[in-house]
Amino acid sequence: MFLDRDCFYFSHTFDLTNPLNKLAQKGSLSIKLSSCDERFFYNQPHVSRLISEGFHDWVTPFICGLVDFKLIKVNGKSVNLGLISRRDRTRAGMRFI
Repeated sequence: MFLDRDCFYFSHTFDLTNPLNKLAQKGSLSIKLSSCDERFFYNQPHVSRLISEGFHDWVTPFICGLVDFKLIKVNGKSVNLGLISRRDRTRAGMRFI
């Protein structure tokens, strides 16, 4: 039932496990498994063996949460607004269903 909720997201090019300000400080928005935030790396326990064996290219981290983009108008100008909300994998439970 939990997996049927349409709340899992991934990106092949953008690190969804870290907030944008942390990625900006690193100077890179791309995914590096060594710098993924394990609190939000939902499939990390399932792919840890692949990572330890060196198959980094086979692993894509995914998050549980919400990803949404809306086109809004601000002072007559169109702005594309994005929201990424992540759920900590150690705190997910039935209370979220």
